[in-house]
Amino acid sequence: MQNKNFIKAAKYGFLPELRGEDGKLETEVNYLRIGNAGIITAPGEVFPSLGLEVRKTMKEKNEITFFFGLTNSAFGYILRAEDYHSGKYRYATNVSVGSDIGEEWKKAALELLEDK
Repeated sequence: MQNKNFIKAAKYGFLPELRGEDGKLETEVNYLRIGNAGIITAPGEVFPSLGLEVRKTMKEKNEITFFFGLTNSAFGYILRAEDYHSGKYRYATNVSVGSDIGEEWKKAALELLEDK
């Protein structure tokens, strides 16, 4: 959790405190395969450039691919660190938990795809 506004909101009871003792958030990423379709979940809204990277790997394993966003948690936008720090996406960074969530989500999603 890097978003100072989210941290303040949790401190004053406007949002639940979701951080562990190490200050990190924990959530779930799921991969489900039904027949020739693959479904990957994300705990927020994935920026297209990041989602397309994961979808490319999904297409190697599935004829049909789906993304289900805002599942299990709703941590705002999920974007790459370079997009987060670029200054181009001010609104998205204001409603994102931080710059690390994009790479963490991508890493988890690709690990799940490797196992299947």
